[in-house]
Amino acid sequence: MTSALKTHTTNTERHAGLILGWQSSHTSENTRRAYGRDLGQYLGWLDGIGLDPDTGDRVAGLDVLAVRRPVVDAYRLALVSGQLSPQDRPPTASTVARKLSAVSSFYAYAVGAGWLE
Repeated sequence: MTSALKTHTTNTERHAGLILGWQSSHTSENTRRAYGRDLGQYLGWLDGIGLDPDTGDRVAGLDVLAVRRPVVDAYRLALVSGQLSPQDRPPTASTVARKLSAVSSFYAYAVGAGWLE
C-alpha cells in the first residue's frame, strides 16, 4: 500500500511556475533570496498542517491558493510564538514583518497574475 505522503504533492511542486514568476518579479537578489526562504517556510507550514501526528502520513494539506485570512493569521501566531524558530524563541518583530511581507507579496502577485481573485 502506498503511503499517503507519497500520493500528495507539495505546494512548491504544484505551483512551481507561479513561485518562479513571483521570485523573478523582485529585482534585488537579496530580496529574492530572503523572500524565497520566507515563502518556503510558509509553504512548508501549509503542507505540514495536513500531517497525521501519529504516522507522519500526509492526510491533507492546505493549498496555498485556497488559503483564507484565518490561516494566515494562524501562521502569524505560530511565527510570533516561536513555534517555527529553530531555537523555539520568538523571532524579532522585524523578522516576523519580513516573513509576512513575503507572504503578502506572493498573494498580491498571484492576484495580479490571475491565479486568484
